[in-house]
Order: sequence, then C-alpha cells, then structure tokens
Amino acid sequence: MNKTKITKCIKGRIGLVLIICALSFFLYSPALYPAETLEAFYPAKVKDISDRAYEPAVIALLDNAKESIVISMYILKAEEKGPVSLLVNDLAEALDRGVSVEIYLNTKFNSRGYTKALNSKPLQIVREKGAKIFHYNSAKRVHDKLILIDSRFVVEGSHNWSVSALKSNYESATLIDSPRLAQVKLKRLRGIPLVGESSRTTKEMYIPERIGMVSKGESVEFKKALLEDKTLFPRMVKARSNRSMDTYLLLVAESGIRQSPEKDNNLMTISLEDIAFTLKIPEEWPRSTKRRQIIKTLRKLKNEYKLIDFSLRYGKDAGIELMDLPGDTFSVSSIFFTGDSLIERSASGNFVLLVEELLKTEGKALDSFSLEDLIKRFHVKRCGLQSGLKEIEEKNYE
Repeated sequence: MNKTKITKCIKGRIGLVLIICALSFFLYSPALYPAETLEAFYPAKVKDISDRAYEPAVIALLDNAKESIVISMYILKAEEKGPVSLLVNDLAEALDRGVSVEIYLNTKFNSRGYTKALNSKPLQIVREKGAKIFHYNSAKRVHDKLILIDSRFVVEGSHNWSVSALKSNYESATLIDSPRLAQVKLKRLRGIPLVGESSRTTKEMYIPERIGMVSKGESVEFKKALLEDKTLFPRMVKARSNRSMDTYLLLVAESGIRQSPEKDNNLMTISLEDIAFTLKIPEEWPRSTKRRQIIKTLRKLKNEYKLIDFSLRYGKDAGIELMDLPGDTFSVSSIFFTGDSLIERSASGNFVLLVEELLKTEGKALDSFSLEDLIKRFHVKRCGLQSGLKEIEEKNYE
C-alpha cells in the first residue's frame, strides 16, 4: 500500500470516529429530551436481582409483605412441586397474614400450560384463601413479568414464574424501591382490559393514588414558621383542624417528591380524588362529595391560613401553589409519613412530633423542656399540648 492510500485510509478512519462522537453527543445530550420526559423520573433505590438472585429476593419480599401483593405474569407454571409452587405457597402464607393478593395472567397464547396453571393445586389453594385471579383479554398479549409489593417495591425484568427461568436461564431483573413508581405501575396494570372487556373507559381506568409517599430513608423539609407562628399550626391545633394540617403536610411532602430542576417545586397539579384517597375519606361517598370536601379544605388553607393558592381544573384536579414562608427549615424523616400514621394521628399528635423533630435538629430533647417553655415558644394552649404528648406516649409513636 503506497503512502497516498495509507493517508486516505487514516483520514477516513478519523472522519468515522468524529462522526460517531458527534452522534453520541447528540443522542445523549439532555437538550434532546423534552422537559416533560425528564420530569417523568421518580425517586428510587434500585438493586440488581438478575439470574439466581431473583428467587431469594422475591421470596424475601413475599414473606415480608404487610399489605398487598400484585403480580402480572406472562407465564406462571404453578406445578405441585418445584420452585414456582414454593413461590405460590408464599402467596398462601401472605393471605393467612391478611395480605391482599392479586394475580393477573396473560391469555393470548393457546397452550396446555395456561390451563394447567389455572387448575394446579397451589393456585387453587390461594384462590380459596381469597386471592383474586384475573385474566387479560386474549385480544392482546400482555408480556409482563411484574411484581408489586405493599405499593412500594417493584420487581420487573425477564423472569417468568417457571422452573427454567428460576433455575437455568440467564434472566435480567431489577428490584426498585419507589412508592411513586409502584403507583404508576399499578394504575397502568388496572387499565388493561380483562376477559370480557374490549376496553376500559377513562372513568373505569382511574385508580386513586396516594400523595406524599416519602421513600424510606428520605426526609422532607418544613419551615420552622409552621410551628412558631401562632396563626399557622398552633391555630390548627387550637381549632382541632386535623384535615387542614394533614392536607398541608401531605402537600409539602408531595412537593418534595416532585422536585425537579426543570420546574418550580411549589407548583403542582394534583387530583382531588388522590387527596381524598390519601386522607381516607370514605370510598363509598360519591365522587362529587369527596371533591367538595377537599375543595373546602383547600379553601381553608388558602383563605384562613394563607399557606397555599389554588385553582380548579375541570372540577377534577387542583393547581396548587405553596406559599413561601420566612425563616429556616428543619428535616422530618420518612417514618413520619409511614403508612397511614400521619392521618391516624390528631393535629395535636402531629404537632408534638414535629416539635420533637425540630428540637432534634437543634440538638435538644423534647423532655428537657417544661410545659410552660413549650407553650411560650410554640404558642399552643396547654390542653392541646398535653393532648398531643399523651397521644404519642400512649400510641408509642416514633
């Protein structure tokens, strides 16, 4: 090869490298992705459970489930013996503990395996114990390998519930700790048509979501003024305005969860039904009644406490803006929002726990202050403070 040809070859390869670099920069540049795509990310902790790590990880999740297990599976071969039957037996044990179990099965393919699974003894046992088993409409293939635990943990990957997937195949799977993602996955799953349904209307598809679901180990920032300004939380304690305090606490937590560099964290659009669902307003109430109750609370937060501004959108959603408060913030750990504990406590109970968290950030203990000192600093009446202290002591709130 002469010198000219070598030079051309080198230039050609350099040009190819430059083109590849340019394409890589373009494809991975944040500017390529619209803001709404970036905002769709949810806070999460993730763990790889590929291959043989999948089975023990799922067993641990099933054994420790406290509220709910939801499974959407392309193939579930629940033979009477083998690893799959052991997983199904874990579902039976969860049902015995009072955990709800839902199983969604694909029906698109026509095989004896599907019928065998439905008639298998392990699946019959969980059905008899109260598991709800649904069958997707066969007009569409549902290729899910999805598990949702306690509306918090998401297991997703390539594993079917079969011996080959659990014991032999190379399979990729991820365990995700994200309440927000779990809610999104559940909402999507329940919108897929079942046997006998050609489609589901928007009304049928809507499943309320909890707001303010803070991931374990995370914290929420609150303004000290909420506790120290007598027109805010101290006033709610005096008025026993539980719903107003609960709603505002959840809105602040939700604002923190939705934080994004692309937008103002104080601005949110939230479904009125999501707020009602989180506040445990009776499900049997008509939707219009639940919405009116939430609107009434939002108006109180706006007009009486000056903590928010809001506007209604099509009678279903509220555009909510949290008003800026002066002063410093303090951190409240995720345990404050665990389960329904926030809603179950009174305004006095929540107030005392928040005061305790504030004092901890100052390096002080709640029991190191006299009742008079707490009353003076936080402008709450003696009866309200005593009520809150008694409540957290009796119910052993952490």
